[in-house]
Amino acid sequence: MIFDPACGTGGFLFDAFEFVMRRTDPERNWPGEKAHPELKQWFDEYFKYNQIDFPSIDQSTQFYRSGVAGIEYLGMIRKMAAINFYVRQLNPANIAQGDSLAMYRPATDAGSKSIVLANPPFGAQRDQESYPDVWGEYSKESETTILFVKLMFEYLKDGGKCAVVVSEGFQTWDQFSAKALRKMLLDEAQLKAVISLPQGLFISKSGQGPKTSILLFEKGGKTDWVWFYKIVNDGYSMGTNRKDQPGNQLVECLELYHEYVKHDKRPPESKHQFCVPAEWIKTLDPRIKDKIRTETRAEMEAKAIAERQKKTDDLDKKLKAGKIKKAEQQTELNQFEHLLENRIENEIAKQIEKAHNYAFNLANYRSDFAIEELPEYSKGIHNEAALETIWKTLNQTNGINKKLFDALHSLNLTHAVEADMVREFLSRQDDTEIALYDELKKLK
Repeated sequence: MIFDPACGTGGFLFDAFEFVMRRTDPERNWPGEKAHPELKQWFDEYFKYNQIDFPSIDQSTQFYRSGVAGIEYLGMIRKMAAINFYVRQLNPANIAQGDSLAMYRPATDAGSKSIVLANPPFGAQRDQESYPDVWGEYSKESETTILFVKLMFEYLKDGGKCAVVVSEGFQTWDQFSAKALRKMLLDEAQLKAVISLPQGLFISKSGQGPKTSILLFEKGGKTDWVWFYKIVNDGYSMGTNRKDQPGNQLVECLELYHEYVKHDKRPPESKHQFCVPAEWIKTLDPRIKDKIRTETRAEMEAKAIAERQKKTDDLDKKLKAGKIKKAEQQTELNQFEHLLENRIENEIAKQIEKAHNYAFNLANYRSDFAIEELPEYSKGIHNEAALETIWKTLNQTNGINKKLFDALHSLNLTHAVEADMVREFLSRQDDTEIALYDELKKLK
């Protein structure tokens, strides 16, 4: 089933229907004369080689009855969607009216959709106080985009695919729910692509709308790498009166997706697109972790001074009164220090987890080095633990030696964090050590 939980007048849905129908009938006219000429030409070529057999009567009947459906909040807009469905020979009854977040029922709806296409409203107000069926942990989330993306994830069956337009802020929002959802898309789905759209593509009542991106993900499995494509020309001029212009990047975007990304292959890197390993997104800079450990420990140790003094005074009084022995006093002091250390370690772990952002602003993960400039460097991908071990080696080893050289040489300089670690390390060395590093590099 193709589904849109925020369908508006049904544009995504009936275009998806027309796409399916043209794959079965090459004589159908889609995307139509109003489509951008470069995009229309690409689809004409695509359909020549991507036809499917016409479905049986039973399949056609089932597809008409329930194969394409959506939900729209506003009654008047829902009527427009129903009319659009009717004139395209789709079932108008498949457009429901209401708050799709409130209408979701896990028992019947979870895992029920194959394809979800949506452009949920940005910054919409909640219709009710909370949505526990959508997300019990963050049921009162005020940012409805987060709830909508979570809703789409829950609707999908395993292997189901989703394409959703989100404001670019979604990729970096710092609230716990946003970070948890981004992590979920990495760990419980295959986040295939983040396609950045040009500013001004959407127009709001107040003028230029938000900067947006398209997220493409498939439910199930785990993300290995994410394809990032930046569109600066969607084939039309910006503004309210948009006119055709040449150089529509959607053509290249579609070509690369169908030739490479769709088949889990990485496209050749270019000016507008590259791939980012999921480990880079999930890895926290080890220098940030060091800072958290130092600052959290210092803060909690400072707060514990009065508590430690009170504990010591109380035990001294008990010892003088003969209520405890010296050995018992030392045991209690040791227990106090042990509990304090556990509290510090737990707080450090909590603060480190909070610092993980799992951001999808993928351009920030790439260094300014080009891969072809670095043939001698490792292209390996380090997980967070491995990167932290390398950073400890760089900080604990005295002078340039084989162990330290190997640690430096293992870093991937296409990764912004690892490249910056190398720069920081080398900036702390004197000329003699840099010269030794260069000699070791020649011997490698």
